[in-house]
Amino acid sequence: MRASTSARALPRALSVSRAARQGYDEVHVPALKPKPFGEDERLKEISELPEWARKAFAGMRSLNRIQSRVCNAALFSAENLLLCAPTGAGKTNVAMLAILHEARARPSRRAGAGVPGRGGRHWGCQAHGVVRHMDAS
Repeated sequence: MRASTSARALPRALSVSRAARQGYDEVHVPALKPKPFGEDERLKEISELPEWARKAFAGMRSLNRIQSRVCNAALFSAENLLLCAPTGAGKTNVAMLAILHEARARPSRRAGAGVPGRGGRHWGCQAHGVVRHMDAS
């Protein structure tokens, strides 16, 4: 089965290359160069996050561009969020921001809530091993 889109239909400025292989066509589309940052656009430093959220990003200096753009919506809003981005763009960390929002907004639903021996701390998500615990406050 052949794809209906051909490399010839894509803009020539992209330097798209196409090679016919046995049983398939190989099309190489180079990544676009990122646009320069706008005057009011900057990376969000981890130190700017609330103290209770910083633990999830230990070892990081700042969020990347996509994460910085959606940080306030993910961390401080209960609105739905749809993020479409390529592999490696940072979607998992955006999901972590949303998880932190929910854990903070719904303390009775935190994993480990009410478990004896936690010393007032509730265990959070172990995604990528970045959240070990969050203070109940």
